Amino acid sequence: MVPLLAAIAYFAQTPAVPAQVSAKVGHLSACWSVKDGLAVEFDGTKVVAGSLLRVVPVNSATPLPLDSSCAFEKLPNGGTRFTVTFHAKDASQFSATEQVDILPTDTLIFRLRGTAVPAKLDWCTAEISGAPLAGAKWKAEGVDYSYPTGVISEAFKTAEFEKSFVNQKFWTMDIVGSALRIKLAPGQDSPDAIVADGKPVDTDWPKGERRFWLGFVGVKSVVGETFMRTIRVDLLRVGKP
Repeated sequence: MVPLLAAIAYFAQTPAVPAQVSAKVGHLSACWSVKDGLAVEFDGTKVVAGSLLRVVPVNSATPLPLDSSCAFEKLPNGGTRFTVTFHAKDASQFSATEQVDILPTDTLIFRLRGTAVPAKLDWCTAEISGAPLAGAKWKAEGVDYSYPTGVISEAFKTAEFEKSFVNQKFWTMDIVGSALRIKLAPGQDSPDAIVADGKPVDTDWPKGERRFWLGFVGVKSVVGETFMRTIRVDLLRVGKP
């Protein structure tokens, strides 16, 4: 009977994995949920409306069903880290860990790490809300050392994802809207980042809501090797350097 009582006591003390975690750091209010992924507000303005990770095996058009859970911890610098684990029912098919650091400097740092499998991976690091970016001007430094510039349209233009790319393959991108400035900096391991005014056709987003895809599409890595992707996002009020 003692081992049984000990087991009951152990499970009674083991906390359930929460379906949602949240944190307030500086001007950022962040929440992660199993249903929607990451959501972030900056001084009450919704900036990130969701996130997603999708893995499609080779010779298939159907994404693997993934389970996910999130834990959080306080960082020594006053920030908070969300650690999200993803895995297929058969973990040998796919598993990965995503970290989101929410920092007092109004900075988000995203990292995704896993072991490559025979599949392509789409990681929408952040579904950026469309309203703050409508009409925004941007400039970037490309991985080919070009310096493109542009203006984001006031309204959504096309449902064809491949034609909706605002920018791709860049080391830095500075987007300045009427009230919000977003500075993007993919890591050296992430030269294939994109910003798109839309989503892949088979992605389930709310109808009529404009969102921008920040992240990666069709990532392929050497099977069995570790893959990593990293992006830093700094949020500022317009007028602040």
